[in-house]
Amino acid sequence: YQCSKRITNGNLVELDGGCYVRVQIVLPEGAQVEVYNIRKLLTNRFFSVDTVTFMRNFEEVNTVNDKVAAIDDFINSYVGTNSSPTIYTRQLQQVLESFMSANDKFVALRKLHPYVVDRERLSNMIDSVFSFRDAAEARRIVQL
Repeated sequence: YQCSKRITNGNLVELDGGCYVRVQIVLPEGAQVEVYNIRKLLTNRFFSVDTVTFMRNFEEVNTVNDKVAAIDDFINSYVGTNSSPTIYTRQLQQVLESFMSANDKFVALRKLHPYVVDRERLSNMIDSVFSFRDAAEARRIVQL
C-alpha cells in the first residue's frame, strides 16, 4: 500500500492512498452516523441518497444485478424518512438505456416510474427507449 497521512496536533488533517487508520470519533449522544468501507455501507442508513448521487453510483456499476441493487438502494434510502425519491424522465431514460434487454428495462421502469416528477414526458421517453413492440408494455407499467 502507498499511504500518506499528516497529523497535526493529534488531528488527522490529510490522508491519501490506501491506508489503514484507526479512528476514534466522539459524537453527541444519539447522533446518527453512516459508516462506509470502500463504498459499502456497514451500518444502518440514516440519510437519503439524492438523485445526483444515485446517478453517479448507478453509472459506476456494470452488471444488471448491481444496477438493480443501486436502484433498490436509492429507493430504500427513503424508507423511514418523511420524503420520497424524485427522478426526472431524462434521468430515468439514462437508467433504462443502460440495460440491454427489454425485461431488464421493465424491471427498472417498474421500480422508478412512481418517482418521476415530470410524468408528462414519459410517453416520448418510452417511444425513444423501447421498441414499438415493447412500448405498449412500458405504457401499461407507467399507466399511460
